Amino acid sequence: EREDMGLDSILNFFKIPDDFDELYLNSIRKLSCSKEVRAWSSLDEHEIMGLGYVASTVSEGTKIKRAYVPKPNIDTSFEELVGKYINSSKEAKPINIDDVRSEWLSLVSENSQLRVVENGVITSVDESYFDQQIIESARLFGSDKSASSIAMDINVRREKATGSMFCFYFLASRTMKIIPNIRL
Repeated sequence: EREDMGLDSILNFFKIPDDFDELYLNSIRKLSCSKEVRAWSSLDEHEIMGLGYVASTVSEGTKIKRAYVPKPNIDTSFEELVGKYINSSKEAKPINIDDVRSEWLSLVSENSQLRVVENGVITSVDESYFDQQIIESARLFGSDKSASSIAMDINVRREKATGSMFCFYFLASRTMKIIPNIRL
């Protein structure tokens, strides 16, 4: 079993490459000029929000086709994953870009720090949304567990219940904020 990651390990894991801004902006420029965009996604909230963002960046008249790809499990080989993408590409269906764009712009206008999927709908919630789960998990583990252990516990339980993981970093930092003297 893996030991808790230290702060340096976590920061390195989430480190953004130096040329990310340039690569990102170039991708968005190309995307905004496209006539047709094909998006592969599961039902994970991060991917749904990403689809909304893409819909908000493309030009009027651009068509978006969405291919549903189930989230791979840890045992999925690269070849299997590529096969799933190729097969799902053949079954891509057009989406109503106005609906997706409208939903995204509504979420943006709410200016919420935290969003979750509830009953298949992305919803803005208060940053205290997970506090009760954090407290319960901390009580279950006792004082010898770290914020990262608590965050991972909540993520695993959430994935079993909803099929999607949540932002580990948010949960770990929120744990440290509401439970005094806990370590990362």
